[in-house]
Amino acid sequence: MYTINQCGGLHGHVKVGWDGTVFLPNKNCNGLQGLIVSKDNGLTFTVNPVTGSTSGTSDPSVGIGNKGRVYFGYSDNAGHPMIAVSDDNGQSWHSNQNVGARFKIQNTFSPEVVAGDNNRAAYMFIGTPAAGPGTGDDTATVFSGVWHAYIATTTDGGKSWLTVDATPTDAVQLGVICTNGTTCPTGTRNLLDFNDVTIDKFGRVYAAYTDGCVSAGCIAAGNSPTAGHTKAANDGATKAAILRQATGEALYINPTALKP
Repeated sequence: MYTINQCGGLHGHVKVGWDGTVFLPNKNCNGLQGLIVSKDNGLTFTVNPVTGSTSGTSDPSVGIGNKGRVYFGYSDNAGHPMIAVSDDNGQSWHSNQNVGARFKIQNTFSPEVVAGDNNRAAYMFIGTPAAGPGTGDDTATVFSGVWHAYIATTTDGGKSWLTVDATPTDAVQLGVICTNGTTCPTGTRNLLDFNDVTIDKFGRVYAAYTDGCVSAGCIAAGNSPTAGHTKAANDGATKAAILRQATGEALYINPTALKP
């Protein structure tokens, strides 16, 4: 799909649009986020840089609306949860913005995006307002942070986003989330990157994620501003969890209109 001179590292999940266009997001294509696109069933691919972006440490994600609008969610090199929009399969971009500003998010992990109607999309990510090396190996410093799962939704084509804390009283992780592979210290790589988000036939959002803080003690520590929030307080668990949308607008205006 690309050469090592174009893009590197691990990439995000493959997505396919309504018209068969194939999309593959990558977190580092010559210093920018990249969207690799094929319109001929994978015979050829084109690397499209996401203008205005910066490379990050977490795999990006794309959601494709039912008329081809592309939503590209990523973590920038400052750890902010960013999302950009394209209406021409990644050749140009607009509405690039930080959807974590409301919660002062300084570290982001595992962006996942899904879209329904062309102007409706949801962006799920794990985030913390704690600054510092939140996704490093935590050997030089001890990172102190409380991570939650957040979901941002747009109903106006990406011009604006409403972000909510989907786990406000139940932390996903305390301390560092290590993304440095098998060299990570014990108990810090427990979340890996196996999160995803989808919608049902009515356009309601479902998000699957790994919960690393499951005991009563860990949850209580996450809810206490004076408790310890380093990896020593985390459970290091790998519990499979699902978030289900209960209120708010769905990603389909008309649930029966599942095709363009």
